[in-house]
Amino acid sequence: MLARIGIDGIYVDDSALDRVTVRRARTLIDHYRSKGRIDFHSWNHFNDMAGFTNCLNLYMDLLPYVDLVWIGEGRDYNRMPDHWLVEVSGIPYGATGQMLNEGGNPWRGMVYGITNRPPWSGNPAELWKFWDTYGIKSMRMVGYWDEASPLKSDNDMVKATLYAGKDRSIIAVAGWGDKDQNCSLKLDWKTLGYDASNCSISIPSIKDYQALRTLTSLENLTIPAGKGYLIVIENK
Repeated sequence: MLARIGIDGIYVDDSALDRVTVRRARTLIDHYRSKGRIDFHSWNHFNDMAGFTNCLNLYMDLLPYVDLVWIGEGRDYNRMPDHWLVEVSGIPYGATGQMLNEGGNPWRGMVYGITNRPPWSGNPAELWKFWDTYGIKSMRMVGYWDEASPLKSDNDMVKATLYAGKDRSIIAVAGWGDKDQNCSLKLDWKTLGYDASNCSISIPSIKDYQALRTLTSLENLTIPAGKGYLIVIENK
């Protein structure tokens, strides 16, 4: 199919395949389709029917050959950030991810660079438009889990990831818990390579996500319960 039909890859919905078989599939895809992908989906195995198994642990030997993980089935997106990072995002394993159960949480998802997937769980089209408008694909993602990140939150219940660009950067910030969170974000402007006195800070309008606002600083922010913001910094 790769050689004759030109398929772009395979979608795997859970698997009994071993590492050797998946490695062979990866080798064939890379040979025939240089941009081919393996998309891996798994439901939540942490229940009595599935033996209380973490699905990423179960499939860890296959993950080096996978491009994207979609493991949000039956997930609780109100769990804490460590759960998001390790069991949802795919980031520790070198893969990107997407959300599923009830559409996930788009504000928290952007902290990990992930959205939901149409048509199963919401429509991220407005977020994709934002990505294209502000050139996020040319930026470097620096997550809150990176100790070298120039962006810090003073509230453990608020996490912020920096998408750093040459003259424009994006901050994805979201709160955890069931109430509004107050925080200040500390940005090392020198490390970012920006002149703070010559920068504008704004929250662009994104349909069903956030309303347009102009900020004077990154301090004393109120993060709505269960939500967050995408903040754009322009180095003029």
